[in-house]
Amino acid sequence: GFTANTGLSKWCRKNGMLLHIHRAMHAVIDRHPKHGIHFRVLAKCLRL
Repeated sequence: GFTANTGLSKWCRKNGMLLHIHRAMHAVIDRHPKHGIHFRVLAKCLRL
C-alpha cells in the first residue's frame, strides 16, 4: 500500500537509488468512474 511505497521511497532517496513503481494499481483507483482520481494526482501522492 501507500505506507510501503512511502517507506521504500524514503529508503531509496537516502541510499541514492531510483525507484520505479508500476502503474498496474492505477486501474483500480483512477479508471473507475466513481473514484474520480487522475493518475497524476496518484503519482504526486506516491512521491510525497
